[in-house]
Amino acid sequence: MPASKQQAANIISPEKFSGLMSLLGIDFSVSKNLAVAVSGGGDSIALTMLLANWAKDKGICIHALTVDHGLRPESTEEAKTVSKILKPFGILHKILAWEGEKPKTRIQESARQARYQLMSDYCLTHKISYLCVAHHAQDQMETILFRIAKGTGLDGLAGMRPVHILENGLIILRPLLSLSHEDLLATLKSENINWIEDPSNKNNAYARVRMRQTLQSLENEGLSSTRISSLSNRIIQSVQLIDYFIEKEYSSILLSMHPQRIEIDFNRFLDLPIEGKIRILALLISKIHESICSSARSSLPLSAPRLEDIERLAHKINTHFKGATLGHCAFRKKKEKLEIRSEKLT
Repeated sequence: MPASKQQAANIISPEKFSGLMSLLGIDFSVSKNLAVAVSGGGDSIALTMLLANWAKDKGICIHALTVDHGLRPESTEEAKTVSKILKPFGILHKILAWEGEKPKTRIQESARQARYQLMSDYCLTHKISYLCVAHHAQDQMETILFRIAKGTGLDGLAGMRPVHILENGLIILRPLLSLSHEDLLATLKSENINWIEDPSNKNNAYARVRMRQTLQSLENEGLSSTRISSLSNRIIQSVQLIDYFIEKEYSSILLSMHPQRIEIDFNRFLDLPIEGKIRILALLISKIHESICSSARSSLPLSAPRLEDIERLAHKINTHFKGATLGHCAFRKKKEKLEIRSEKLT
């Protein structure tokens, strides 16, 4: 069936997709394997098709990973349907089963964690460094608005990054963040490729579904996914600049670093603007966490404290501060030094 004019205008050409992959800044010539998360929905099927065509002349093997979550009776059959849809692409497709008892609350959050765990395990086992996911412009808009509703800071407003490194070293790639959901469906329709509609995407019990239903009203007022994407890019650039100066400031106030214990210049720390204090404290906690996990030989990261708790500590340090604990870390003022150490050492 020939594409309509509107669809043709949105079709993603191989050249355009190749350009998006280049913008990620990854040297794929040294990687012979690349994984892609495929739920079976239009977005992930489109990404898989584009990746399959892009990889043909590069000697890269695409591993398409579908998680059978078992949350609905038809999920296993849907995963098999994904295999049938992907068969003409000539790529490897693997179904990963989420086994065991399923949660009764926070289902979507738990399912997301299970998906990433299963796909991460597969990638690490097969020495795959990169996992592509099909997040697009509307997903970015939903993510940022959802974070605003939860009281996020500047970093949260940056949204999802095109390249993101997980704690286990796996690198998440999001080449579609500048494209729309309609672009992806138009591309599939132009190739007469089917996809699966997930009924949970229309279930108002889930916060993301309710958020999605408000997007059209916001777009009517001019708050489009394109403008949100532009905002995200500007904030990312600003955060990168802030992080650059924070790293330099941290190096200048660092007095000593020992296993699970760090000392910084207290007076120079007090001279920082409040945002600088917050970021330095977050950095200190992160470094102590890394040391704790390293000494315990554990790959499981410690949970970072909430932003508002770090903000509260930063303000507390400004006024007659002697000590506090936060995020498995103890903070103590010792003369002209601020010491931070693992709680286990106190």
